[in-house]
Amino acid sequence: MVTLQDLGFGYHQIPLFKDCNHTFASNSIHAIIGRSGCGKTTLLYLLSSLLKPENGKLLFNDQDLTSPVPERAIILQDFGMLPWKRVRENIGLGLKLRHTDASLTKEKTDAVMEELGITSLQ
Repeated sequence: MVTLQDLGFGYHQIPLFKDCNHTFASNSIHAIIGRSGCGKTTLLYLLSSLLKPENGKLLFNDQDLTSPVPERAIILQDFGMLPWKRVRENIGLGLKLRHTDASLTKEKTDAVMEELGITSLQ
């Protein structure tokens, strides 16, 4: 579960988030939708520890999210995929970079592809 508690962040003294509270339930898929400039990417940067909140807390299962850890990453829509690689290879890229065993990588990428309903895109 990811929790935003009284989250505050802005750019150049212009607030983007002020006292923002929300909980994203575990084991579910969430979409962040909004017009350009409303803070979608900034929120992802905050959740991945690329930016630090000005105030409030970001929690994952009650653990602080403000310090980067290798288990958490962000892949943005634009330029996030390597066009010369297949879908499976793009999904497993992070595991490969961490030198994860090939059989475990296949198991995890299979699970992600199944969950997203894209197993036909091998």
